[in-house]
Amino acid sequence: MPTEPTEPTGTPNHGARLLHDAYVAKINAAIASGRDDLVAELAENYRQDSRRA
Repeated sequence: MPTEPTEPTGTPNHGARLLHDAYVAKINAAIASGRDDLVAELAENYRQDSRRA
């Protein structure tokens, strides 16, 4: 499976990429566990956190 290129540490987008990747993992885990109720909440939390980052 191909992976997306990652930003090198210290680049302006590195923190945003880490935040994005963390939320993708959380959302995928919620879906895999049948916790569809958490997906919208996690997506909203990501939107809020990404504005602060």
